Amino acid sequence: MANILEKKSDGIRRSPRKKDLLEEGEDLNRKKDLSDRSGDLKRAEGGVGSSSASSEFSSVILSDQSREKEDKISSWFSKQPRLEGASGGADLNKVNEEAARSKEIKEGGDKGMLIKGIIGGVVFLVIVVWVLSTIFARATITIKPKIENIEIKDVVLSLDTSITEFVLSKRAIPAIKLEFTKRSGDKFEATGKKFVEKKAVGQVKIYNKYSSSPQPLVKSTRFLTESGILYRLTQSIVIPGAKIERGKILPQYIETELSADKPGDEANIKSVLKLSIPGFQGSSKYGGFYATAEAGFQGGFRGEAKVVSKEDIKRASEVTTKVVYADLEKEVLIKTPPDFKTIDSLRRIEITKVSTPPENTPQELFTVEAQALAQVFLFREKEFMVLLREIILGKDTSREVIHDSVVLDYSVKNIDFIKGRATILVNGNARVKSLVNEEEVKNLVRNKKEGSIVETIKKQDSISSFRISFFPPWLFKAPSDSEKMKIVIE
Repeated sequence: MANILEKKSDGIRRSPRKKDLLEEGEDLNRKKDLSDRSGDLKRAEGGVGSSSASSEFSSVILSDQSREKEDKISSWFSKQPRLEGASGGADLNKVNEEAARSKEIKEGGDKGMLIKGIIGGVVFLVIVVWVLSTIFARATITIKPKIENIEIKDVVLSLDTSITEFVLSKRAIPAIKLEFTKRSGDKFEATGKKFVEKKAVGQVKIYNKYSSSPQPLVKSTRFLTESGILYRLTQSIVIPGAKIERGKILPQYIETELSADKPGDEANIKSVLKLSIPGFQGSSKYGGFYATAEAGFQGGFRGEAKVVSKEDIKRASEVTTKVVYADLEKEVLIKTPPDFKTIDSLRRIEITKVSTPPENTPQELFTVEAQALAQVFLFREKEFMVLLREIILGKDTSREVIHDSVVLDYSVKNIDFIKGRATILVNGNARVKSLVNEEEVKNLVRNKKEGSIVETIKKQDSISSFRISFFPPWLFKAPSDSEKMKIVIE
C-alpha cells in the first residue's frame, strides 16, 4: 500500500484546499465509528464480567485502529479522482510545456549573447590593430657611421705666447708660459771623522768712550778676558768716536767677531764677558776702549770629531734636489688651469742653487738647502684639436675627428723660454667618423617598404651598417610622418 501511495503522490498533485476538505471528512467518519463502538461496549458490559470486557475492548481498539488506517488510505484514493479528475494530467502537461519553452528561450538567449560577445571582441581587436598601425606606428633605424683611421705623420706645430688665436697658415697655436720657484731643505747626519782644531768664536761690541775721534783697529788685535783668555779680531775695523753731549761723553760701539787665540774648548765661555785691549795698556786709551760679549764664545774644539765629508755633501745634495724637483712638479700640475694642457717636453725644471756646509766642517748634523725654477708652456687642447682637424680634413665638412680616438706623440724641435716660443713635431693617428644627416635619412625612407628602405640606405656612403625595427611588429613599411621615425647613431 505504501508503494502505491508513493506512486500516486508522484503522478498527482493536490491543491492545498482539496487536501483540507478531505482531512475534515475523515475526521467526522472517525468520530462516528468511535461513538458506535462505545455503545456496543456498554451493552456488552451488562452480560459479561469486567475483566473479560476490558480485554475484549482492547482488542477491539487495536483492530479498529488498523481498519481506520486502511479506510483512511482507501478513502483518500477513492476521493482523489473526484477532487481533481482528468484535470491533473492536463495541468502536468501544461507545466512540462512551459518548462520546455522556458529552456528553449534561455538556450536561445545564451547563444545570442555569445554571438554578440564574439562580434564585439572582433570589432575591438580590429580597432586596436588599426590604432597601433596608424596612430602609434613607429620605425627605428639604428645606424653605424663609416669610420676611417687617419695617420698623422711629422706635423710641425708652433706654440707662441705672443698670439691669442691659432693661425692656420703658420700652424701656430696660442700658448702661455708659467714660472714657479721652490725652496726645500733638510738636516743630515755627518759620517766623516777627523782630528779637528777649531777656535772658539763670538760676537762682541767694541766701545769708544775715550774721545770723539774714531779709532781704527787692525786684524788680529788682541782682546783679553779678566781670566786671561786671549781673543783676536778676525778683520780690521774702525771704532766710531764717542758723542759729547752737555759736557758728558756718550760711548759709541761697533759689532764684530772675535776668535780665540788658540784652538780648543778652553775658550768656550757661555757667560757675559768684558774684554780689554792689552795693546793700550800703559796709556790713557786702556780704559777708554773695551769690548763686551753678551753670548760668550762657542765652538772651540781640539781632537777627533765628526765632520761633513765630501760624500755626505753629495748624498745630501742629491736627496734635497730630488725633493725640490718633485715638489715643483706637483706645484706645476696643481696650478695648471683646468682648460690648458702641457707635455713633459714643454717643461723645464732646473736647480738654481744648493747651499751646503764646507767640507770637513766639524758638525754632527748639517743642513742642505736647494732652490729650483720651473718653466712650462701651456696650450688649450680645444684650440689644438681645431687646428689638427683643419690639417687632417681641410674643408671636408662631411666628417669629424673622434676626439677620444686621437693618439699623439710629441717631440720638441726647439724651445725658447725667454722669447716664449716653441716648435714641436707631432706623430700619431686618429679616427674620423662620417656625419649622418638624420632628417635626410628620414626623408629618404619615409612611407617605403622594408625592402626599399634597405636598398636606399645601402647606397649611402656615410653609413657602415644599420638595422631597422618596426612597431607594431606586423608593420612592413615606414610611417609617412617623419616625426614617427627615430634615427639612432651608434
